[in-house]
Amino acid sequence: MRCFLRSAAGVVEGKAYWGSVFRGFTDEKEWGLIKAMDPLTAETKWEFRLNKAPWSGVLSTAGGVLFATALDGYLMALDQDGQAALKFNTGFSPLKGSPITFEIGGRQYLTMGSGASVITFALAR
Repeated sequence: MRCFLRSAAGVVEGKAYWGSVFRGFTDEKEWGLIKAMDPLTAETKWEFRLNKAPWSGVLSTAGGVLFATALDGYLMALDQDGQAALKFNTGFSPLKGSPITFEIGGRQYLTMGSGASVITFALAR
């Protein structure tokens, strides 16, 4: 795709300018993907398709669970095979924040921002 300007673009003080657009270039329905790869061989181990492109990062744990959020308001836990072990509707959409984990008193917690709220779960021992 090429874009040409016929005249020099003018800059208007106080006006916001963006370096991209928030729309697709095709008529294809938007979707996203979480992909697990072997870092040594680049072999794809599994893929988990999302209804929309994700805006947040993922969190992987030593126990083999991957946590992710989606723009449709869901917090998901994926197992080592890429299967959804948990899909929790937070009631807020879109989710753009990444989940984090921490430990207090020997108990592990998962927390994330969701809208104007913070949601925290105690993980199973």
